[in-house]
Amino acid sequence: MAVTIVATVGSATANSFITLAEAATYMEARLNATLWDAATTDVQNRSLVEATRELSALTWLGARVDSTQVLAWQRAWVPN
Repeated sequence: MAVTIVATVGSATANSFITLAEAATYMEARLNATLWDAATTDVQNRSLVEATRELSALTWLGARVDSTQVLAWQRAWVPN
């Protein structure tokens, strides 16, 4: 089944911190992006979801802004 990106901040159903368009813009400025460029949209979406899953599993300072948000960010009470 194809993966659909949900990158709505604070959402209870979000599965990515960024959209595919934002990732494409980021990758345009990077060296060695040939694997990303050659990947299908579904593989790119799966990569974003996996990266988000790995980042959300880390221990972060502060607390989630909303108790219903599924992802680790955005956060409150994080020192600058």
